[in-house]
Amino acid sequence: MAELYRWDEDTRESWLRWAIELGRRGLRPIGKITVHGPHGPHAPFMWGEAECVIDGQYYRGVEVEFRSGKPRTKGWWDVHHVRVWTKGDPQETWPIVPTSALTPKHRKWVAIVRKMYKKARRERELDEIRLRKQRARRTKPSSSHGEEAEGN
Repeated sequence: MAELYRWDEDTRESWLRWAIELGRRGLRPIGKITVHGPHGPHAPFMWGEAECVIDGQYYRGVEVEFRSGKPRTKGWWDVHHVRVWTKGDPQETWPIVPTSALTPKHRKWVAIVRKMYKKARRERELDEIRLRKQRARRTKPSSSHGEEAEGN
């Protein structure tokens, strides 16, 4: 289980990804988003819950639960085919809303979250590249050390 927070450096990218999925449905997460799984072949999907406000009804909150579809070729953490419903009532689902049906304020929020997600993902990918280069430098055998060992 992971508790994702927008302002936590370690979980921000994942929080933003799930916030986009909820935002596409006219929901805006208030605080943490709790995500479980995937736990292997017997449960190759993610599920969780979040407390959200409804687009255009910022005084009204709703607790929702969600579940992703089976992973595609991108790996276990690929978020797609998400189904969202009101907590405790699986019949009350939150489908994807056409962008034109969202309020201008919510459209702007979703656009900002998308930009933040792309930036966070890009930063993570650059960090991974830097880390791989550092590891490659440390594991690369130095030719000067080998020559000294042979000469002694």
